[in-house]
Parts: sequence; C-alpha cells; structure tokens
Amino acid sequence: MTLVLNSSVEELERLVAFIDGFCQSHGLPDETAYHLNIALEELVLNAMKHGGCNPAEGAIRLEFELEGDTLRIELSDTGVPFNPLERPGPDLSGNIAERPIGGLGIHLVRSLMGSIGYERHEGRNYLHVTKRVARD
Repeated sequence: MTLVLNSSVEELERLVAFIDGFCQSHGLPDETAYHLNIALEELVLNAMKHGGCNPAEGAIRLEFELEGDTLRIELSDTGVPFNPLERPGPDLSGNIAERPIGGLGIHLVRSLMGSIGYERHEGRNYLHVTKRVARD
C-alpha cells in the first residue's frame, strides 16, 4: 500500500488514517498501530518542517509491505539530503531541563522499530524501516 503526502502538517491526519486503516485491514494489534503512528509521524513531520521539500506537492511517499511477521516501510521525500542515522544518540543522563534540544526523535524511532536504514538517490531521501509484528 502506498500513501503520497504533500509537505504540509495538515496531511498528518491522512497519515494517521492510513496507518490505522493498514493495521486494521491486516489484523495488526493496537500497540503496533500506536508505535507506527509515533515513529512515522516523527519522521514525516521532520521531513515537512526541516526538509525543505521542493516541490511540496506529493513530496513524501510511504510504501508499506507486510510479509509474514515483518512490516517493511519505505519513506521517501524530496527534501535536502539528510541522513538521520549519522546524528549522534542523545545524552540521556543528567537533568532533562539542561539537555540540548534535538536528537530524541530518531532515538524514539529506533526504539519502536526493528531496523532503519538510509540512502539518497535521484533527488530523494529514502528511509527503510522494518518492524516485526504480531497479528490479532
């Protein structure tokens, strides 16, 4: 299944509806839908806010493939080259009020998903995400 979004935060409602519909149609538990919504909203919102997608229309594409107990998601965007995996992990020690802003999003995605990979080609960023899933 494929979803194409414009680079506009108003599109987040369509993202949530798509994820929830995919999970329902494939008998995936609510917890899986919850994890996918958190992780993918983080990634999509970052592309929208910081990616400089040009053109903004049809800038973000998600492709879902479920094979057995493995869900593969390819998220691509027309934004500037950016590999979030090259960012250092956040420093989780110390007082939260004194920590620098940033870096928690990709940490969250890594903790909710099984694996994540990045590549850039033909003017698009590609994130390849996998998650092992159970069915209701």
